[in-house]
Amino acid sequence: GAGDASQGEFWTGLRPMTPDSTPIVSANRLIPDLHGLSSLEAVTGGDLFVFGNESLETLTGFDALTEVRGDVVISGNPNLVDLGGFGALQEIHTYPNPDHKPDLGEPAILGGSLVVIKHPVLERISGFNALVATHAGVVLQYNDVLTDLSGLYQLQAIGGGLIVTHNPELCVSEAYAVGGELLHGPDLSLSKTIGNKDC
Repeated sequence: GAGDASQGEFWTGLRPMTPDSTPIVSANRLIPDLHGLSSLEAVTGGDLFVFGNESLETLTGFDALTEVRGDVVISGNPNLVDLGGFGALQEIHTYPNPDHKPDLGEPAILGGSLVVIKHPVLERISGFNALVATHAGVVLQYNDVLTDLSGLYQLQAIGGGLIVTHNPELCVSEAYAVGGELLHGPDLSLSKTIGNKDC
C-alpha cells in the first residue's frame, strides 16, 4: 500500500557513490532541496534528471558531483529560484550509445548537454562555477523570469552550441556572455537566441 507522505524523512547518510545508470529526482512533492544526494560524486553512462518537483527551491546537494557522462536535465520545477549547488561539476561528457545501430541512423554517442527548461520563477543560474565544458551543448528555454547566467560565464567549450530561447526577461547580451568570448567567433552560427529580451 501507499505510505503516509507526511511521515517521510529526507535522505541522509548515503555513502559516496558513482552510479553507472540514470539518477532521476522526479515528482517529489515535499523536498525543498537535495541535501540527501551530497555523496553523489559522478554519474557515468546515464543522464541526471531533476524534474517536476513541486517544493524544490534549490539544487543544493550536488556539492560533491564533479563529472556527468550524460545529459544534465533540470526541468519543470515550479518553485526553483536559483540553479546553485553544482559548484564542483567540471565537465558534462558524452558517452557511447550501447544500442548504436548505424544502419538505423542511431547516434554513436549520447549525452553531454546541460538542459534547463520550463521554470516559472527561476531567476539565476549561478552554481556552475567550476564547469568548463559541455560536450554537446547548453539549452536554456522557457524560463519566465530568468535574468542571470553568471554561473556559465567561465565555460571554455560548448560542443553542439548554445540554444537560449523563450526566456522573456533574459537579455540577449546575457546569453552571449556565456563562455565569455567563446561564441563571438566561427561558433556563433551554432547559437540560437530567440524569444529573449532585446537588450
